[in-house]
Amino acid sequence: MAQLSMEDRDFINLELKSLLKKDDMRNIIMKCIKHEKCNILSFLMENGIDIFAGMTAIPALLFQADKGLSYVKIPSHIRSIEAQAFSNISDLTTVVFEEGLENIGKHAFQYTNLVQVNLPEGLTKLGDGAFSNCSNLKQVTIPDSITKLSPEIFKNSDNVVLLANSRKDMPRTARLRCPDSEIEWYKQHLKMKEL
Repeated sequence: MAQLSMEDRDFINLELKSLLKKDDMRNIIMKCIKHEKCNILSFLMENGIDIFAGMTAIPALLFQADKGLSYVKIPSHIRSIEAQAFSNISDLTTVVFEEGLENIGKHAFQYTNLVQVNLPEGLTKLGDGAFSNCSNLKQVTIPDSITKLSPEIFKNSDNVVLLANSRKDMPRTARLRCPDSEIEWYKQHLKMKEL
């Protein structure tokens, strides 16, 4: 669990206490971003506070290039993450998706340091470059609700292995782990020599 400095605790006590009483999470987000206190947002999410209360979409560019945001939890009431919402956040290593998300926009998580991603069942659209240039990304679990993946989604994320339980149209360059019963289908469908 994240530890907050005394300065950050004072910030919460002085600046955010009244906002928390009003449940105005959008103001909390904007105030934290303005004061470059995104570590506080990570802390709140790790401790079960839904910073996206009242929202169904995370707007484009909301957190782009913010420092200190290392953990994000996307609650079930969020249906869409818009373009570049979390792009260029080098501190971002963990994102947890609850079921309910349907769309991840273009370049939403590009240039982050995510290591592992478990995409939720019900997700149907992944925008081009959604996880591009994520050099630390090792593993992505693809839900059955995704049936086709563009080669651009994981562009320049060269270490990623995709885990899938059902047949999908995959980029030719994808490294894939699938059930043994599906290996022959992938070899024929994707014209692969090895899998």
